[in-house]
Amino acid sequence: MDTITADLQSPHPWSLLFTDDVFLASETRAVTQRDTQLWKDRLDEYGLRLNIKKIEYLEGGPQTDGTISIDNEELKKTEVFRYLGSVISHHGNVAPIKEKMLESRLQWYGHVVRSAEDSVAKTATRIDPVGHRPRGRPKKRWMDRIKEDLKIVNASPEDALDRPKWRRLCQRADPAIAGETPG
Repeated sequence: MDTITADLQSPHPWSLLFTDDVFLASETRAVTQRDTQLWKDRLDEYGLRLNIKKIEYLEGGPQTDGTISIDNEELKKTEVFRYLGSVISHHGNVAPIKEKMLESRLQWYGHVVRSAEDSVAKTATRIDPVGHRPRGRPKKRWMDRIKEDLKIVNASPEDALDRPKWRRLCQRADPAIAGETPG
């Protein structure tokens, strides 16, 4: 898809491709409609199909009446949508990267805690290298950071064994949904 649409792609962040997802952004609804129609036509030429029923579009800033249509079929307008794990709102709010990183670290930690005792990831957490750490301020290790993260979300390592509870503890409030920055 990257190759057949190379001439249609705008510089980042106006066009983003990830596997079978396409993110198009523009300054006006008319340009978004034109670009989306161009993408659909190009994909059709190469036997690929753009599923119009699954396409959503987001209008940033003040909301206006009207919609975008492709081949005379109206697209669904939304106020928030999820793209690559981030929720984006029409206000332009996206969870701060620091919060997303904390969430991802804790999700991975929970996965490791619940994994089999002989798994590579769990074995790696138990490795205690011989020797001394260099002088000066010690570099922060992964487990040091996890311990800090656990304090922030007020959780214990045992909480990771309860998947639904762990999911609730790790999930940080997303300002795109809650309208505020996570604590």
